[in-house]
Amino acid sequence: MPLQGADMSWALGNELPSSVLSLLRDSRPSPFAGQAFVLVSTDADGWPRQAMLSLGEVVALSTRRLGLAVWASSDTASNLSRRGRGVLTFVHGGAAYSVRLTALRGRDVPIEGFALATFGAVVEEVRCDVAPYAELVSGVSFRLREPEVALRRWIRTREVLLRDTK
Repeated sequence: MPLQGADMSWALGNELPSSVLSLLRDSRPSPFAGQAFVLVSTDADGWPRQAMLSLGEVVALSTRRLGLAVWASSDTASNLSRRGRGVLTFVHGGAAYSVRLTALRGRDVPIEGFALATFGAVVEEVRCDVAPYAELVSGVSFRLREPEVALRRWIRTREVLLRDTK
């Protein structure tokens, strides 16, 4: 990826780059990783809304497909079900990524006492933003209150997404 010129934002096409694919497919969720992915959807009034997902709720199925899980009763689940569009943003490898998605709701699944809505999403466009004078070291991050509980839920959620999302 070039680091010269005035425009520091690049459209990378409609496939996840290999480093992002590896992060979202091959990484095992860790209660200590703490990286959040921001999923932006649009509400019924046309306003953007954000939800934070963990590596336990986003999985790459291929270079063009993602599985997502959100709380079944959330505004995000309603927004994605109604509009079928969203943008997933995150920082990885010193760059900011935004992934435009079209999403189709799958089944709701109970996992560790929570009802999660699953979505199969198609990657429509990937954009990457970098600055030649700085390296992004993190985006939104978090610390879990009950790491063991979250890790069990994340592992189960990723299993469901890998098996059930199309």
